[in-house]
Amino acid sequence: MTRHNVSVLGATGSIGDSALDVIARHADRFAVTALTAHRQWEKLAELCVQHRPQVAALTDPAAAKLLQRALAGHGLPTRVLAGEEGQAEAAALPGTDTVIAAIVGAAGLRPTLAAALAGKRILLANKEALVIGGAVFMTIVFVLLATTTKQYLLATIFGVVLGGAFGLMFGSWPPGPGDEVTGGD
Repeated sequence: MTRHNVSVLGATGSIGDSALDVIARHADRFAVTALTAHRQWEKLAELCVQHRPQVAALTDPAAAKLLQRALAGHGLPTRVLAGEEGQAEAAALPGTDTVIAAIVGAAGLRPTLAAALAGKRILLANKEALVIGGAVFMTIVFVLLATTTKQYLLATIFGVVLGGAFGLMFGSWPPGPGDEVTGGD
């Protein structure tokens, strides 16, 4: 069984809590590589102790310093990053297979795009990246996904799922009986 390396953007929120609970219950299948939050350094420190990620990032630089001290006190080697750049670096971390994007609001767009540009599988837990990034975000994702034959199927499936929700972006939707759904749909 393949073990997936997962980064959770917005780890201290309710979606992050739920995702990390599932990951912990299936530790043989999933490992946490990065955790991010806005400024809740105490909760992120607890999550780092539990999940032992390679990287933790906080948008608030002062909170990142407090997190660094807390993790050093636990003897954890987790590297702490700060600011929007730190969020984006955590999202694009080498070795990560899957990124759960659960950051609220516009703050989630840059790290989600960084994950897409790094070729990560993205699990969008909210609509912000689609609403704020719109066609630009979708174009980047489709171009990246369709660049290899191996990933073509994933791009097609991704288009079918999003096409149902955002039919106008993909032309006529849903397809009629007997219509074939292709990568161009």
